[in-house]
Formats: sequence, C-alpha cells, structure tokens
Amino acid sequence: MKIAHRPQRTSISNRLALVLCLLAFGFARTGAAQSDAGAAQQPTPRDPVLVPRPALVPGGEAPSGAMRLDAIVTDASGKAVSGLEAKDFTLLDNRQPQRIVSFSANSEGDAGMRTEVILVIDAVNAGLIQVGMERAAIEKFLQKNDGHLSQPVSVFWFTDAGLKVQPKPSTDGTGMAKLVHQIQPVVHTIHNASGGPANLEKHQLSLKSLLEIADYERKRPGRKVLVWTGPGWPYSAADPVLYDKREHDLDFEGIQTVSNALREARMEVCSAGGGDPFYVREFMKGVRTPEEAKDAHLSLQVLALNSGGQTLNLGNSGQFEDLIRQCVGDAGPSYTLSFDPPRDGRANVYHELKVQVDKPGLTPRTQAGYYGAP
Repeated sequence: MKIAHRPQRTSISNRLALVLCLLAFGFARTGAAQSDAGAAQQPTPRDPVLVPRPALVPGGEAPSGAMRLDAIVTDASGKAVSGLEAKDFTLLDNRQPQRIVSFSANSEGDAGMRTEVILVIDAVNAGLIQVGMERAAIEKFLQKNDGHLSQPVSVFWFTDAGLKVQPKPSTDGTGMAKLVHQIQPVVHTIHNASGGPANLEKHQLSLKSLLEIADYERKRPGRKVLVWTGPGWPYSAADPVLYDKREHDLDFEGIQTVSNALREARMEVCSAGGGDPFYVREFMKGVRTPEEAKDAHLSLQVLALNSGGQTLNLGNSGQFEDLIRQCVGDAGPSYTLSFDPPRDGRANVYHELKVQVDKPGLTPRTQAGYYGAP
C-alpha cells in the first residue's frame, strides 16, 4: 500500500519512537492510578465486562544467561505432535549447532504447563461487518465442547481507544461467550477518509497495543498463543526515494523491540484472516541492518511468522471459526529448549534461529531470530 503524506509520516514516526522508549522502561510503571482504576472495575460473575488492561507491579522472572525458546512440531496434517525427546532436536544459531542446555516437553494435559490463548477482536483495522464475523466466530469457538476449554483463554477488545480485557484467563467458555456477546459496537475516531494519515495511525496504534500485551505477558510465566483476528494493520510500501535514513533507523529499532518482546513474553502470534504467507514472502528474511528495514517488516503477518506462528487466509469463505481453531491448535503439545547464545561484542546483531527434528514428516516452528546483546 503506497503512502504519500510524508510530513504526517514523520510525526507518526516520532510518536512510534516515543512508544518504543516507553516500552523500554515498561508499561508497568504507568502508575497506581491506572491499576486502581482497573481494579475498581473488576466484574462479578453475574456481570462480566471488559476492563482497561491494569498495570503490573514491576518484576517477573529474573533473566539468566541461557536463552529460552518455545517450539511446536506439527505433522503433515498440521496437528501438533507430542512425545519427542531432546535427542530428536537440533538447534542452529546462524547455521551453527548449539548445545541444548535444558529441554522440556509440555503436554496439553499438564495443568501447570498449559499454554494460554489470547483472542484479540480487532475493531480498529476491520470494518463493522468483519468485526461482527470475528465476534460470532469467537463465540462459537468458546461454546464448543459445552463451553469446556482445554486451555485458559483471555479475550481482548481492541478499539481506537486502546485495549480492554477480561481481568484474568478462564476455561469457562460459556461465560466468556456471554461476555463477548455483550460487547457493543464502537464509533471509529480514526477516519478512513483521511487516507494515508489514518493508515499510519492504525499502524502505530496496533503496534503499540501488541507491544503492550507482550510487555504485560512477559511478566507472567508460561507460553502464550496470541490469536489476532482480522486483516491486520496497514503499512507503507516504502518508496525508496522517500525512505530516508531516519525512517530506516526507526523501523529497525521497532523490529528489534517487537522481536525481543515477543520472545521474552514467550508469545507466538497467529494472524487469523491476515492473508496467506505468499503475500509477505519478500519480507521474511531477517533484517540485519537499518538499511534493510521497512514498515512491512512490522506488519502483523510478518511478525506472526517470525514469532513461530502462522498467518491464515480467510478468502471468500468467511469461516473465521476455522481459522481461530487452527491458530488455537498451536496451544497444544509444545517443547521448550534453552541454549547459551554466542556473544557478539556489540549490541543488536541479528541471529537467525532454526530448529530441526530428526524424524521424517515433522515440521518444527519457533522464533525466526533474535537480536543479541554485547
């Protein structure tokens, strides 16, 4: 999508840089007032509502020298495979084999190891009809198996005003379906008639919200699968004549921030309705220098694939429920590996990651890469 209006782009870029700086210090430091406001709106079982996302107290898991990666392995039908052992895996960092320091196989039935599912209803980038389809599909998904969910699920409502969410994950699908049904349509404050500036504002707000989720989730243990319904956010085609060094630098900073945030949150992203991987194939190579960075590298579809997730095409079927179920399939059996990442002597060096499984017919998926520390 070609974006003109360069003055507005610079303004948006400055705001994106500010967002990234805020994220570096943590959204948890936004103050007790926001946390108290969220706590004051806690719903009762009889009156389920979505509330503003509360801030967490700074903390979380202490970092260690080893880097942890979550991986899933699927068979030819796309179903997650269990029962593999450490000896079945090879981990490559920049094509060099690495010693696996620790390994665990996470079964879907292990209550303490279940993957959390986060369902995002995107009312910013989708039209009113599509938002209705998203909600209806999520309601149907939640009510399968008489409302008994295999994994804990959270629902996020993403609007022009930001994110709202239920206070904590739940396995009560029936109750959550009622909650989703209660969500009221909202009036857009970002007007599509403004063209390029509106697209840029959606791009920036969507990235900010994704990073806010990751920043919150990195302080909570366990693996997560984030299912973002809808087409994803718009991005610039980046005319090389207009794309100067500052633009490249800002996008490169954004790519590093999002990549590392998703890995630290142990969060795989799945784009339900964002399109086939074919359409973003030219942006899937790891970005090693600022000169290579473009807005498209920060699209939902590219971020999803680089997180070890999927981007799924809705096509003409309108079957959002099938896409959601396919995304949630990644929350089944998984594996956690850790290794000691090599030191580069300088920051922000890109490392390509690859996991191989020594069994025919199986396909592993994990984060595509990371940016190393000095």
